[in-house]
Formats: sequence, C-alpha cells, structure tokens
Amino acid sequence: MKKILSVILVFILVLSVSTGAAVSAAPIDSDPTQFTNAEAAWALFKAADFYNPDVKYKQVLGDFDVDEILTTANAYTMVDRAFGELPEPNAVLRMASGEDPVFVDAPDDEIFTEAEFTKLVRRIYTLYGENLADDFYYTVNHDYFKDLKLQPGKTKAGVTSEAEIRADEQIAALLKQFTEGEFEQGTKAQKAADFYNAFLKIGETDVDITHLEGYFTAIDEAKKAEDIHSIYLEMAENLGYNGFMWIDVGSNFRADNKNIYFLMLPDLTLKYAEGLYSDPESAKIAEEYVTELFTLVGDSNPEANAAAAISYEKSIAEASLAPEDAVDMSKAYFVYTLEEVQEKIPSWDLTSILKAHGNEPSPDNLMFVPDDGRLAAMAKAFEPENIDTLKAFFKLGIIRSYRRYMGDSFRLAYGKFNTAMYGSEPLAKEDYYTQAATEEMNFLMQSLYTDYYVDPRTKADVEDMAEGIIDTFISRMDGYTWMSEEARTEAKKKLSSFRVVAAHPDDMHSAWDEIDVTSDNAFEIFAEYKKAWHKMDKARYGDDTDRNVNIMTAMKTYEINALFIAEYNIIYFPAAFLTTPYYDPNASLETNLGAIGTVMGHEITHAFDNNGSQFDSKGLVRNWWTEDDFAAFDGKVNDVIGHYEGYEYVNGIENVSAQTVSENIADIGGVSVALEYLKNNKEAPDYDAFFKSYAISWADIPLHQVAAAAASSDVHSGFWVRVNAVLPLFDEFYETYDIKKGDGMYIAPEDRVSIW
Repeated sequence: MKKILSVILVFILVLSVSTGAAVSAAPIDSDPTQFTNAEAAWALFKAADFYNPDVKYKQVLGDFDVDEILTTANAYTMVDRAFGELPEPNAVLRMASGEDPVFVDAPDDEIFTEAEFTKLVRRIYTLYGENLADDFYYTVNHDYFKDLKLQPGKTKAGVTSEAEIRADEQIAALLKQFTEGEFEQGTKAQKAADFYNAFLKIGETDVDITHLEGYFTAIDEAKKAEDIHSIYLEMAENLGYNGFMWIDVGSNFRADNKNIYFLMLPDLTLKYAEGLYSDPESAKIAEEYVTELFTLVGDSNPEANAAAAISYEKSIAEASLAPEDAVDMSKAYFVYTLEEVQEKIPSWDLTSILKAHGNEPSPDNLMFVPDDGRLAAMAKAFEPENIDTLKAFFKLGIIRSYRRYMGDSFRLAYGKFNTAMYGSEPLAKEDYYTQAATEEMNFLMQSLYTDYYVDPRTKADVEDMAEGIIDTFISRMDGYTWMSEEARTEAKKKLSSFRVVAAHPDDMHSAWDEIDVTSDNAFEIFAEYKKAWHKMDKARYGDDTDRNVNIMTAMKTYEINALFIAEYNIIYFPAAFLTTPYYDPNASLETNLGAIGTVMGHEITHAFDNNGSQFDSKGLVRNWWTEDDFAAFDGKVNDVIGHYEGYEYVNGIENVSAQTVSENIADIGGVSVALEYLKNNKEAPDYDAFFKSYAISWADIPLHQVAAAAASSDVHSGFWVRVNAVLPLFDEFYETYDIKKGDGMYIAPEDRVSIW
C-alpha cells in the first residue's frame, strides 16, 4: 500500500542475498565480491536442473579455469550452456525492464560478482515463470501476465490498474446517470451533475485564462516579495486559493491531538519522485513541460522562467529529507509557534494568510513544519535578489493548481509530459475530463460512490475480519520474548485502542454540502467550494480533529489502497478496495486472508514498524520502549534491511532496502499474522490458496520509467519483491511447495528474518 504525508501524517500501506542460499549449492565459500568460474558453474548447474535436467556440471564449466574469477563473458557463456535457448520475454517484462530483461550491457572482461550473478539467475527464473520453487510471483501470475496490456492513463499494468479502471467506470456510470436524470436542487446528485457538465465545457476551449490573467499580469509586474504576498491574499479572498505554501489544520500528536496549523510546502513538478532532479534527462523533460505551461499562459520569457523554476525545485529537492527520514518523528515532526515560523520567512506574512482563510491567529499559536531543510531552501526565494525566481515559482504553482480549468491545451501538455517522463499513454479526452472532474469534486464523489456501491454486509464482514486479526496480533504479543513486560503491555494497550473503518467513514459531510451549485462555470463553482472549505474547516484551531474528514482527505472511498493513521490508530479499507482480487464475499477464507487479510495485518504492523512504533496508544509521539527493548527492536530492523539487500525493484533498478524498511516490516508482519489467524480459524487450511492469493494480489508490472522514479523516492519495494522476499520466511511455504536448498525461493532457516 502507499504512504502519504498530507494534511495529516499518515502511515500506510505496499530470498537470501547470498547465492549459496538463493540459487546455488556452491561447495566453495567465496568472497561475495568475487565469484570463481567453478562456483558459477556449480550454481548454474543446480539452478538449471528444472529447466534443462540433462545438463551436467562439467558441461556448464567447459574449459574455463576453475579458480579464475568470473567475468561477464564467462557468466553469459555458462548461462547459455546451462539453460540453452531462453524463452522470449513477454511484453510486460520488456515494459518493466527497459532494456533486455535478462542481460546487461557490460564489458566482457568485467568482474562479475556473486551479487550480480544472483540477480542474473533471478532474472532467468522470471523469464521462465514455470517453477513455484524458483520464482513464486512470476510463476503464479505467468498466464495472467502473458496477455496483459498497459491501459491509457496508467503507469502500470495489473490487478491494481484493473480495479482502478472498474472504479473509474463505476463513477463514470454515476455521472452519466446524474446528467441524464432530473434531481432536486441542492441534492448531491444535482451538484455533481451540474459541476460535471460545467467541467466538460473546459475541453471546448484551447486556452482560457480569463479568471487568472489579471493575477499573472500582477505577478509579472511585481517588484518585491511583499507584492507577491499581496497577490496571494487577493486570490485567497476571491478564489479560496491555498496553493504555493499552504496552511491547513491537523492534530498535534506531540501533545494532545488538538488541531494546530500545518505549513505544507509546495509540491514540485516531479512530485513523489524528487530524486529524479539529479538526472539531467528527467530535469530536462520537466523544464520543457514547465516552458510549455508558461507559454500557454502568455508568459513573456517562458524558457528563462522555466529554467529558473526547475533549478529552484532542484535545490528544494536536494535540501529535502530522504524518504526514509520523512516519517521519522525526530527528523520530520517539528512544532513551533507561529512567531517562530514567521522568523524563518519574514517576507511571507502567515498571519494575514490565516486571516484571509477565516482564522483568528495569534503569535503563540502552534504550527507544524514537516521539513526544516525544505523550508530553509524555499525561504531563499524570498530574498530580494531572488525575486525573479519567486515570481516564476509562484506563477507555476498557480498554473499547477488550476491547469484543469484553463483549456484543453493544458490537458495535452500534461499528457505529453507524462508520456515523456513515465511512458504512460494519455487518456482519451472524455475519460480525462471525467477523471479530472471526479478529482476536483472528490469529497462529493466519495459520498456518492458509497451511497450507490457499498453493500453494508461487506462493510460489516471486513470490519469483523480486521477485528479478529487485531485480536490475533494481541495474543501474539506474549510470544515475543525479546520484549520486556513493560513494552508488551504498552503494545497490547495500543492494539486495543485500534479502530477499523471499512468502505467509508461514518460521517461524510464536506464543504460541498455548504454550497449551492447554480453557475455553469466550473472555475467559479470550484472557487465557491474552496471558500466554503476554508469557512467550514480552517477556523478550528485548538478543537478536536474531525477524524472522518481526515480519513477522506488521506484516501478516497473509490481508491484502490488501504492505510494506517498513526495519530488515531485507525486502519481504513476504502470501498473500492473491497473487491476482487482483494476481497470476495463468496471466496474461501484462505483466499480472502491471502489478499485483504494480509493487507489488514500489514496496516496493523505499521503501528509497530520503525515509524509507527514512535506513537503510543493515544496516537501521540512518545517513546514507550525501554532502552533494551528498542535496542532489540533496532537489531531486528537492521536484519530486515539486510534481508532485502540485493533485490531489484525491477530489472536494472535497485530496490533500496533502507528506504523501504518500514513497508517491508509491514509486509512480513501482515503475512505472519494472517497465517496465524487462518490456523486459528480453519482446520487443515489450504495454504496453497492462501499463498497464491497473496501473489495474485500483487500482480502488477510498472513501466520502467515509473519504476526508476519510484525506486528513487518510494518507501515501498517492487511488487515482485513484496512476494518473493516475504513468503520464503514462513515454514508453511516450504511445506506447501516442498522447497529445498538450491531452489530459487529457498532461504536457510537461520537467515529467515522476522519481527512481528
């Protein structure tokens, strides 16, 4: 599942490294950086026995010197001897790999290390996809992947994309039903229909910046940061604008979970992939896109301003916390007074902005800043000598906020950017505007989606299963001998405080309920909605947080995902996620537990991963560990990091084990607790159904460009890693598939890691 740092901080959901354990029974202990011809030949002889049973060790070795260090040329020659002609890679493997799915372009005389050799053999197993004992993920999903095609607008192909498309089709059907019907004024259906019809008209115009042109002109004429600030205030009052550096409210989970202000720093063009700013080609694509945006709004110097904006974004990205640090409370959660934050950006009057949104702030009010380094880098734009950079970045922020409202040319520019950057095929025009309209009125559509598509029985059944898995987790606490009784008591207390929300929050009230939709102009409707949002939600400093609103903000009811909200100890499974292959009311217990059951366990485990463990039973950041407990826990975390070393996100792209450790801990814990729940609730469980269901639930293949972006910033491992690195940690997996030493999925018992 995914991880988001949004209006509130949300923790959510997504083989041995040594060749001896993973792919060989090599008789010689070797330096992991140097692998001999003899060791490679023996490993390949064992690796190929299923696919080429007549091959002999001496045939694989040939005339190579047994003691000579393995080179690229020798490795590839021995692969050919061991396996013979390899299968042709299917389309989705080529899509994910970018280059040849098996081999790499390396000099023939280059030393080929044991780690590289392990990757090579894993790639070959993937190519075959025929033996559960060598590559469980690709073998289970082999036939499914053969005919899989990337759909327009998607950056990956597989079960998640198919579920997303089903949800999109359901929403499109609703909108069609609403626009063809007659509904009483003021109803949710009437508001959705009228906004949708107004939004579709945007596509009839190439460029329309009528509502924003005056602001763009004012930005061009600005002389100092205070001028930009005045423009911001005018937009806030007239349009409800809350872009650029925007201020929201969220709970103070260092003290009392009462609302404090959140200073949320701007998104960048390469959103969620900020590591790509160091790649010249990616930065060039981003700059070309921004140049086109500036050109479309009539900027007088689009190339120079785009270059300035992207250079500035790069400096912000470089100063930002690393992905694994962005959820470390000691590095990412800082609460200051409003006055203290104001001192960091003296030219940007936060008090007047808060007042423009209906708040009544005072200097001693508290404000959360998610990333001090990022804020410091941003603040440089407010220095007098950087006024041109500030103007360019501020204008770009406005364009990004309203690009969907400014004509069809912006749709085409966005589609071209995504194709160049990530390789995705643009959506058809009608599908684009349907999805865009849905996103713009997402709170309204979340409520309507649940009205029409949620079966109360499914909601109840999923919540019951999740409660049962929580109870199983509580009972497991007594078995963790590395924990002290003090820490165990605190952990049980935390689990007992959990709340499960399936399908939708209890109360789905939003700012759409506060406005009348009477205009036929989508921009004007959206401006009224934003102003109502601020009026309803922003003047709540010091109050208890509205958990229903925060759930809807963090994840949509029609989203294919799940989450854990650390400050509330809530696990949430949106309505659209409660469908195949994740949940089927008619499926067996094993099938459902292998899919949604492991997700439930995953989200619960997030409460005790290296990030969620920083929160207590009240959702407050508090160290409830003894020194010895934390030392033991930290050692286990490092074991998990070591276990994932050497895996590739996809072929040719490393899976960063330190960056992904929190999600890896949750994946392992999720399978572990779901297995125990199964054993407690079923005699003679069908483990084959459980494990295959788990593999099917992760059957997704990303575009190579997307994988590269994700691996640079995402805290989740690659899809296949989330199966092949997890299942071999459990005894039931070995017993079910008779996996033995020498098989690709084998891990020696002493190397099988676990925490929860």
